[in-house]
Amino acid sequence: MQGTRPDAAALKGAVHAALDPRKELAGPPGEVTARFTALAHAAQALTRNLTDDRYRAPQFMAALCRFSEAAERTTGRLTSTAQDPALWVRVIAAPQAAPATPSAAERPMPPPPSQLQPTLAPDTAASELQPVPSPGATAGTLQFRTARGVAAGELQPVPTPANPPESAPPSLAFPPGPVEQLAETAASHGLTVMPLQGTGPTQTLQVVDAGRAVLLYSAAAGAAAGALRVQDADVPAYLTAYRAHPHLPPPALLDLLQHEGTALPSLSAARELARNHDLEVRIVRAAGTAYITLCEPAAPAPPVLSYTPGAASAFHGPCEIPAGAVPGYLAAYRHSVDQGVFTREHRAADWPRRVAQLTPHVVEGSGHHIPEVARNLQAAALAQAGETRFLDRAELAAPPLTLTAERQAQITEAITDNAAGYHRAGGDPARYIAEGHIDGSDREQDWIRTYIKAHPQVIQADPVPLSAQQQRHAAAAAAQTAEADRISRVAYAAFTVGQPDEALSLLDEAELADPIRGDLWERRRAHVRQAGHTPAQQPGVAGRGSGQPGPELEAGQ
Repeated sequence: MQGTRPDAAALKGAVHAALDPRKELAGPPGEVTARFTALAHAAQALTRNLTDDRYRAPQFMAALCRFSEAAERTTGRLTSTAQDPALWVRVIAAPQAAPATPSAAERPMPPPPSQLQPTLAPDTAASELQPVPSPGATAGTLQFRTARGVAAGELQPVPTPANPPESAPPSLAFPPGPVEQLAETAASHGLTVMPLQGTGPTQTLQVVDAGRAVLLYSAAAGAAAGALRVQDADVPAYLTAYRAHPHLPPPALLDLLQHEGTALPSLSAARELARNHDLEVRIVRAAGTAYITLCEPAAPAPPVLSYTPGAASAFHGPCEIPAGAVPGYLAAYRHSVDQGVFTREHRAADWPRRVAQLTPHVVEGSGHHIPEVARNLQAAALAQAGETRFLDRAELAAPPLTLTAERQAQITEAITDNAAGYHRAGGDPARYIAEGHIDGSDREQDWIRTYIKAHPQVIQADPVPLSAQQQRHAAAAAAQTAEADRISRVAYAAFTVGQPDEALSLLDEAELADPIRGDLWERRRAHVRQAGHTPAQQPGVAGRGSGQPGPELEAGQ
């Protein structure tokens, strides 16, 4: 008989712990939220593992996705409610009968006052007690007052030793511990610290932002974000980075701490970065601007990353990624999005592009992550060929499509040129532009329709004749070719004076100006790398010191 899967057993235990009718919402807020957090994590783990195992049971997977989403939503609401103790008591906590007061005969007799001294109950930190003057007491007559959250019963009288050892006078100032420091740091960033599980030294705390987990902390393990260790000294900087970029996943925020202020990768560096994450680089020119895009090989559009050389940030749909966070963001993307999902046999129309359009909302830990989108996309990947309802649900759960800058430039140019003509002919401009001019998806067609509604002047203007469009495109292509040839001549000059790195950088610029001749630029880069910095070693050069380039390096060919 086959045993139960460990992840399924974990989910079963979490269900019993969180949904037991006898104690479902009983206990302190921290314990309740901890039980439901464990339930959400167990459901997510089983869903993720079954997806990785390609478990083929669409109806079960859909039900599991819905359950996981409900658990995550409930956990978020409970965590948010727990931030306001008064609200928790009013909405959730059930009234409890006050304990019976023992009679005078039943009360134990305490030792004489001269033999009493305060001591701490188990798991109570010394910093939780503060000496304060007793009302009406003179200096030197002090009594202990419990800090917030410490019940009076946690102070117990014990006899004083007959001959107490001499010691220095007690300090009246208690230095803040790690927990207090974390709470203070979190509060300064507009965040809240919540107990998650355990007590005392084993307690785990969670820094939350309106129900969203930002950081975990325990005295034993330290701080962690998204299962990644955050050094204690880096916690304030990490929370500052989160507050500035709450949409970034933890790996990107941690990278940003180390590489803030760095530049986006050059074309050659982008190719190396893309290879590290099983992506490929494509150069797109739109409205006179070159864009470097990192794409899935099986889904060239929309890209995973898009940026212009020299810009401060790159973009993945609606997510803006500062230059220093790019490597970490790509690592989080690849962890969340299996490359194989784009190449699976599926009869849904435009499957790779439709999936790529949803990927900004499935990156784990991102502020743009939408559980319903991720769950339905997972179910869609496991569904039988031709089953489209889960993909349709994922698209319905996603916000309107956010175009990358280069795609928006391409589409708005097509709208400006053609919308008026189709409108005057009685056709649907959005449909005809999407199908006839830009090879657009259904969601891009919706974007065009929304754009025209917001900019009615585009259908009231004079349409641009096709011949004028063609002349404009030809003139732009000729200008790009001339600029690339000019840069290539400068690159050759740098190569001949022993500056191969400068030559390679300039050849990248030439390709950005004229990406259509990408093969030519790559051949010239290969010659520079092979020849090194000595012009006489350059392939195709007639002889040492001749100063005449060979066929592969001569600019403009």
